[in-house]
Amino acid sequence: MERISKRLIYFFILFTSIITGYADNKPSYNIQLTQSIYIDDEPHGNRMPPRPINCIICADWIIISDIDISDVTSYNICTENGTLVNSFSECQDFLNFLFSLQGNYLIQFQTSHIILTGYINI
Repeated sequence: MERISKRLIYFFILFTSIITGYADNKPSYNIQLTQSIYIDDEPHGNRMPPRPINCIICADWIIISDIDISDVTSYNICTENGTLVNSFSECQDFLNFLFSLQGNYLIQFQTSHIILTGYINI
């Protein structure tokens, strides 16, 4: 029951944020993130590949499903082949720089346990 209520809350936030993004006339991007690295001392053995994680990025905010944005410690922007362009510790600095760019980029969100990666075409 708790999972259902969390999913309904996420859907509501997702829906209202998309509406808000269009109402503000600001572009928003829906990105599929993948969990590229799990930072842990113990190996987990054979596991299924992680499921994609939904992310919505607007000029003023970021929503990542199943992740609290305050848990993100590093925001990275890389070229498509993975060369680091810039790294940020603050969300708004990351967004300001990201929305000043044009082209395809790899973005990474790092928490204390995982690194999420995805591609964005600005």
